[in-house]
Amino acid sequence: MLHSIQPLSQGLKIPSPLLGMLFWIMASIAMFVCQRLVEHAAVSVDKFSRQITTSHAAIGVGSIIWTLDVAGFFIYEPGIVSKNLELIPALIALIIITLGCRVTIPTLAASTRNSTVILASTGLVIAILTAHCVIVNWQMPSVIYQDGWNIATAIFFILALTLYMSFSHQRVKLRNLKTPVAWNNWQDWVLGGGLILFIHWLLVNGVTSPPDSLTTTEPPANTLLLLLLIIGSSLAIGTELLFNLRSDRQRQQFFHQGLLLLRASHVSISPAQDHNLAMLADHFNELVHPDKLVLHFQPIVNLRSHSIHLEALLRLEHERLGRINPEQFFLACELHKRTVEVDKLIILNALQCLKHWQEQNMLPCISVNIAPITLLSKEFIPWLISALDKLSLPTHQLCLEITEHAIIAYEKEIVDVMSHLNNIGIRVVMDDFGVGYSSLSVLADLPIAGIKCDRLFLRNIQHEPRRQLLLRKVAVMCAELSIPVTIEGVETEEELSIVQQCGIDSIQGYFFARPMPAEEIPAWVSNSLPLLPSLATPS
Repeated sequence: MLHSIQPLSQGLKIPSPLLGMLFWIMASIAMFVCQRLVEHAAVSVDKFSRQITTSHAAIGVGSIIWTLDVAGFFIYEPGIVSKNLELIPALIALIIITLGCRVTIPTLAASTRNSTVILASTGLVIAILTAHCVIVNWQMPSVIYQDGWNIATAIFFILALTLYMSFSHQRVKLRNLKTPVAWNNWQDWVLGGGLILFIHWLLVNGVTSPPDSLTTTEPPANTLLLLLLIIGSSLAIGTELLFNLRSDRQRQQFFHQGLLLLRASHVSISPAQDHNLAMLADHFNELVHPDKLVLHFQPIVNLRSHSIHLEALLRLEHERLGRINPEQFFLACELHKRTVEVDKLIILNALQCLKHWQEQNMLPCISVNIAPITLLSKEFIPWLISALDKLSLPTHQLCLEITEHAIIAYEKEIVDVMSHLNNIGIRVVMDDFGVGYSSLSVLADLPIAGIKCDRLFLRNIQHEPRRQLLLRKVAVMCAELSIPVTIEGVETEEELSIVQQCGIDSIQGYFFARPMPAEEIPAWVSNSLPLLPSLATPS
């Protein structure tokens, strides 16, 4: 049995200075812990991680709010604690607060819409006040809420504090899109703790009981011990959850980094990028639309055959998020299990651009990057053949690029798929060759139609003969295996000359052109094709 809370009878209840200061410190710590729990829930991206983190946050925040409410009744003089209340009302109040947190915290953590944040904050305040009323009224049916001004003021400040914390969290999330900023405002925690003490004082002094319902009881002798036990149990829960945050954040980062290796190689995961990724996940459904998946195309120039190939590159913008890193978007697709859907939309957009160029008497080859899960999907090849047939496009004009990491990770499963695609005229090229754990045996074992050497091969190549030798050996080896080689990242005339001297004629980079919208491609091709012979180094 817990000690019961005797509603106020008469006179003003004032907190004991010592216990009041202890309550203030506890409330300030509670502000910090609740903030961290909600922040962690906000940066979880995939559905399952969000379910786990929001559940942990709801339990932690709910237990902390309940502790503050119950502990607050022990700090007043004269005492308002009697000896007759059973455990039931306190547990019901805990359930109400925890359920309220479980319903509202996912919205407060993720939403960036003001109206939604206000609605969720109001719901949380209603749950808190309902739980408080249960504690006060359970065995005191004759309680009278006599001071409407105190009650109304308390409600106003509870709502104001909840909204302030929610909008501060929202503001920090939006700011993190441009500048990594951590919300470590200790002034908010201290002032918030003092405001919680004031709110509880308003609520306690807003109720009374009729004289005939009063019982005179002395405060129990172990009030301080009971208060410390209540505080300690809540702090134990909060501390355990806080210590687990770092481990869970590292787990998610390792998982994200592993997924990124299958699609891209030049991105790293950091807490700041986790915030951006979480914001992206909040607006994910708005982005998965053909009109949002805009493609730019970067030329790949072959100086031997004087031909031009085009690589489709995704460009994303959102009115609130601004320009979005495609690699982070693809990671969000993986975490939301929407990769195959998005890859199909991108390929379809690229094929429609190719059809438009065909109508202008221009039919270049195009390359599209895809994820291994898309390539291995059973319905992908039939869908791709159908899409090409509907647009009356030849299969040999399409090339699919898949990263070296993905090919090695799925080597056994991917051989049959690549062979099938080669048989129908669709080439598969290994992208980002030379990054990570390269395996030269892959070049002999897999039916790949070419490799693209990563731009890391060109790092300071004009001053490093060993890099030139390495690139030359790769070119010779691939020539003997009849595997075409493309080099990415050529930006200067000196790099172009070195690459050609190494025996590579298929070149991509800013030296020729940056990625450009589809409508600019015909003019660029007509202007650039006549210049290609002059750029080729004589054999």
